[in-house]
Amino acid sequence: GQMREVVQFLLDAPEFADPVNFHAKVKTPLELLASTVRHLDATVEDRRDLERDLDRDLDMELFGHSSPDGFSETADDWIDTSLLLARINFVNEVARETGTSDTYVDMRAYFQDKGFETAEGIVGYFFEIALQNELTDLELAIAYDILSARGTSQFDIQGADAEARLRQLVATVMSFPGFQHQ
Repeated sequence: GQMREVVQFLLDAPEFADPVNFHAKVKTPLELLASTVRHLDATVEDRRDLERDLDRDLDMELFGHSSPDGFSETADDWIDTSLLLARINFVNEVARETGTSDTYVDMRAYFQDKGFETAEGIVGYFFEIALQNELTDLELAIAYDILSARGTSQFDIQGADAEARLRQLVATVMSFPGFQHQ
């Protein structure tokens, strides 16, 4: 009955708007999986494949927590060297379509459908949705280097290698530390 007051209290709390809390929480494996699929408008052929990724690779058995208090909300339970590598491998499987995932994205069509065909438009859009524009100069340079083949050619969305470059860009950006945070 007092839900409105509880929500208002939370929204009015100084911690809610404190910049130090922005992107301070690490995504759980389920949140990482969901954000990857959602950000890419990915087609999932068999959801059981994603459930296996959660359980086997990302160490989060859906509905398998042993106590009713739920899964941990702290980064130290979700990020260590092997789990970070598993996260990077997961986003690479989806983005690069390595044949080990039942999740598919046509990268060229994805960006064209959003109205982005230039390197600047694609990089800007993807950094906005994946990292909320919280990026370093190095990350931005890496993104442009990928699309321009390290400065050797201009990106052409109709080019024969456009799909491969877009896949590499998406996999790389989703491997950046910022994508691990909410």
